[in-house]
Amino acid sequence: MGGFAMKGKLTVKIPEARGLADDADAYLRVYVVEDKLIGSEDRLAIKCKAEKNTGNPQWGLEETKGLRGDDYLTIKVVVKNKSWGPDKALGSVEFSCEELIEKNSMGGTFPLEEGGEIDITIEYEPGSAGLFGEFESTSDSD
Repeated sequence: MGGFAMKGKLTVKIPEARGLADDADAYLRVYVVEDKLIGSEDRLAIKCKAEKNTGNPQWGLEETKGLRGDDYLTIKVVVKNKSWGPDKALGSVEFSCEELIEKNSMGGTFPLEEGGEIDITIEYEPGSAGLFGEFESTSDSD
């Protein structure tokens, strides 16, 4: 398998996005992508409800999850829009777990494929996941 061992705390901070379509009902999903025997699997780690009818959603997301696994590939943030049909993706940003382990923190402002940009900071603190425990994949529905 080609993933990386991560045991510790993952903190995701996504305060806002800018420049989306004015009628967007934008929401977030954060996945931990794991290497599997055949391909990879996206496991939903964090979700954030939609900000309705705004091109500049203010999510104010800051959430910490425990990680305890040996085959993590990337952390993927996906921005979706409920108002454009069946949850159309506005764009995504992926962070390499290998690079996150080396740097412990990554972030910036990132462009989205369908226009606009998003501010993201991802932090990894190696060690015990402590009281956060291992994250459990959660349902993708709100």
